[in-house]
Amino acid sequence: MVVHLNTATRTASLLSIPRDLFVPNARIAGVNKIDAALYEGPSQLVEAIEEDFGIPINHYVELNFDTFAGVVNALGGVRMYFPVPVFDAESGLNISHPGCLLLDGYHTLQVVRARHLQIQPNASNTVKSTWPLEGLSDLARIRRTHEFLRVLAAKV
Repeated sequence: MVVHLNTATRTASLLSIPRDLFVPNARIAGVNKIDAALYEGPSQLVEAIEEDFGIPINHYVELNFDTFAGVVNALGGVRMYFPVPVFDAESGLNISHPGCLLLDGYHTLQVVRARHLQIQPNASNTVKSTWPLEGLSDLARIRRTHEFLRVLAAKV
């Protein structure tokens, strides 16, 4: 994600770059996905964003999973709304009932990392293996992450 802070207007703009986006210089040789730019550390990712997108990067923040969860836990968790039950076997996300739920750091991480989210199509269908997959894997994950950041910013 790239955040632009405009001190004159006291606003922030957010650009999320899908991790599977192919860029010319993610690595030293050849075209690769943008997440491959982390192979040699964050400075390589910064260089790829600056070169491929023409976006100057002045500072960066790197969060690992434990740090992410720790930030959420330090704030006492976050409340997120789920209109229907959702499930993601790979991230471990298992929201079994709709509503506004208080999530700790571990469960919030499951929400923002889910890439194979299944959505309950109707209340009578409780067999998760038959629930349809959410489309737009990375783009849907970006939407959930933006929603999390909106909730987080409101809490802070």
